[in-house]
Amino acid sequence: MHGVTCLPDSYAITPKDLQDTLAKQGTQIRKGDVVLVRTGQMEHCLAQGDWGAYAAGDAPGLRFETCEWIHKKEIAAICFDTW
Repeated sequence: MHGVTCLPDSYAITPKDLQDTLAKQGTQIRKGDVVLVRTGQMEHCLAQGDWGAYAAGDAPGLRFETCEWIHKKEIAAICFDTW
């Protein structure tokens, strides 16, 4: 969505980020859906050949209010390409 191959470390994914992505993809979330979020973090580590900070580093992730948004949407599961 942001036109980058990888979100920067510590990037906080907001409800607006997810809503904008859904709009760009022309999709919607329904109760019980599983949502996959690609941050590019895993691909970045593969390309660099360095997993040093992957397992415990400052990976991109959800802002606290995004968790509330997920709950309100009644999403069954959300998966990321980060730890």
